[in-house]
Formats: sequence, C-alpha cells, structure tokens
Amino acid sequence: MPAAQSRNGARVYPYLTAGFVVLLWAATAGAQFAQYRAPGALDRQTEPASDLQEVGRDSRWRLGPLFVDPLLTLRNVGWEGNVYATPDSREAVSDLRATIGAGVASYLHLGRRMLLTGFVLPEYVWWNEQASLREFNWNSGLRLQGDFNRLSAELVARQIQREQYVNSEFEVLAFTDTESATLTFDLDFRGPFALYGTFGITNTAVRLDNPAALAGVRLEDLDREERVARLALYYRLENGLEIGLGAESLETDFLEPRATRSNRSTGPLFLLSLQGNRAGLLLSMVDHRLDFVDGPERHRLIGDAQVDLRPSPRITLTPHTHRSVVYSALDNRSLFLERRSGLVVGHRTTDRLRLKLFYDWGQNEFENVARDQTTRVDDFSFYGAGFELELTRRLKLHLQAMHLEYESVVPELDRSSNRISTELKLAAFELLPD
Repeated sequence: MPAAQSRNGARVYPYLTAGFVVLLWAATAGAQFAQYRAPGALDRQTEPASDLQEVGRDSRWRLGPLFVDPLLTLRNVGWEGNVYATPDSREAVSDLRATIGAGVASYLHLGRRMLLTGFVLPEYVWWNEQASLREFNWNSGLRLQGDFNRLSAELVARQIQREQYVNSEFEVLAFTDTESATLTFDLDFRGPFALYGTFGITNTAVRLDNPAALAGVRLEDLDREERVARLALYYRLENGLEIGLGAESLETDFLEPRATRSNRSTGPLFLLSLQGNRAGLLLSMVDHRLDFVDGPERHRLIGDAQVDLRPSPRITLTPHTHRSVVYSALDNRSLFLERRSGLVVGHRTTDRLRLKLFYDWGQNEFENVARDQTTRVDDFSFYGAGFELELTRRLKLHLQAMHLEYESVVPELDRSSNRISTELKLAAFELLPD
C-alpha cells in the first residue's frame, strides 16, 4: 500500500490509506480537546508519498549531508473588525494586522531508514494601532522518523509561539506558547490488520498584553499541561472501507491555584474511513468519561464527521459536524460543549484557482464543573468566502472574508465581528500548524 505524504514530501504513517491519515493526523496534532476550530475549516488532506530517502533531497541548498530549504510566511494579513470581542459594536476596536516570518528547514538522512528534520522560524506580529499586540514569536522543532519494515515511528518535539484565537466563546487573538513532545508509531501486521499509537505531552500558556481591554478576564487561567495516550487497531477491507477501534486517555492539569477544571478522562475510540470516486466519509468519535478534581463524573461524546461529495470534477460539497469540550476563557470554573455543523462548497475554477464558500452554525452549552448542569447557552453562525491561487509550484496565495454572529441567553454577551485575512505560503511544512 502506498504511504501518505504531505505537500513537501515528508512521509506520514506508511501503511495507512489517505482517509485514516486524515483522522490520525488530527489525533496526533491535537489529541487533546480541540479548543478552537476556524470557521469553514475541514480536516487536512494528504497526497501520495515517495520513499523516505527522497524527502528533502530537492531542497534549495546542500551543506554536505544536510539539505536546507527556506521557510517564508506572510499570513494573517488583513482587517480585524472586533479585536477584543466587545459585545457593544459601537465600542468595538478594529485594526489592520499582519504576521511575517523567515527561517529554514533542514533534513539529515541517518542511513537508509531514518530521517532527522529540524526547523527554526522567527515571526513578527504587526498591528497598525494596537501597539501592545505587536511582538516577536519563535517557532522551532525537531522530528526523528524511522521506517523499519513493518514498523514506522516518529518522535516530534516543538515550540510554537503564535497569535491565535482563544476559542469560539472568546474570539480574541492572544499570544499562545505551546511546547510539546509526541511519539507515534504504526505497526503493520501481516494481513489486513495494523496497530496505531500516539503518546504525547503538551504545555500551553496564554496571555494578552492589554489588560485594560479584557475587563477582568484572566487568560492565564487557561495555562495547562495535557498528557495523551491513544491506541487503535484498524482493519482494511478491499472495497476501501477502513474501521478502527481503540481507546484514548487524557490527563489535563491546570496551573491556576484552584485548578477546579483539572481532570482525567478515558474512553473508547471509533474510526471510520470510506473513500470512493464520487464520495468519501471520515468519522472519528471518542466517548470520554470525564473525572474532575472538583465535580461529578460525566460522559461527553466528542469527535468529527465529514462527507466529501464530488458531483463533478470541479465541484465539491462537504457537509461536516464537530463536537468538543472547550474550557471557558471568562470563568475558570466552567467549560462548554461545542456542537458545530457546516457546509463547504468548493469550485476549481482553473488548474491554479480554487474558490470556497462556507456556512457554519451551532451551539455552545456551558456548565460549571462542580455541578453537571447547564448554566448558559450561546448560539452562533459563521459564513464567508475565499480563494486559493497557486502562483507557482511552491507558492500559494490565500484570501478569506467572513462574518461571525453570536447570540447568548445573557444579552450582554451577544456579539458580532467581520474578518478579512490573507496568507502567502512558500510550500507547506507539516511541522508548522496551519
């Protein structure tokens, strides 16, 4: 079976088909509860892979055994209509912003079966008027990959500093410093069975250097350490159907003094992938049993489902749904269950130009961890449009505009925002988050 691979040639889990790579990439990159999902976002797709020994050999520079490629980013260039998620639109602050970065990625082949990849990428975040939000960020990481016949494994360590949205309750761009280490493996048994596993630890720190704009919100209460373990046995049928069964364990320790939201959770895992010529299905579900330090035990079903419909060679229709447990930014004793559904319509206008329309809707149901009961409900809807233009084989331009609307049972928390963003990418580099 061919391996799966990202755009720049890095090899991913050689014995899985593309559908399962999408599901397991989501598990590996964010096996913790997803805290923010961008409007109109879909699970990442993959492309056929080449041999591990070929990765990086087409880099721009070569220094002895080391292959080196430039990394250039120009993203989040645009306009933010409500920088601090102010409920009263008359008091909302708008501003222009951009993030620019330049660094390098390197590839070192260690014999025929191992590859060491590293990168460094400093970035500068610029705001036109919000001077307190300007900052330098540092991104770096290492990955060691090995392919040993039927066993493949990789060890990844990263530090990612980014300005990103806190969550769908608090659509504010804040500084997030994430340090993580993850070990994954894929063991192919003889026949249709294979075993996948991931083990990881992530430390997250959140802040915003403009306390006057937050009206008492303490983003540092979201600082936490998360440890995850996931094992899945999957089975491949000849008709393209793949089924995975396993278990997931997650431990979350908050660093704020009371740490009432610290919890342990375990649950059964179910994965399903079906890929055809005109349609495809991806499904990932975990029934988590959450045990909080201060609060009753409760069950929450989380996961993602995505159907890809291709009525014509140029048109795609993708209905999707998403459920996740999210920690509140406004109350350090609360969390909410985010339920989101949506539809993305794509059109390949030319070989280089792709258009996209999307509409998302859903509900955030809040609860205090000390009591298993609903304390607040927010309804939301997002819609927007964008395009992706392939300027060269390695350079792509993205532009997207959207409108966000929230209606809460607490009238003071009703809010809306408009957003325009542009991104210029020099190739894709899978060790960097989107």
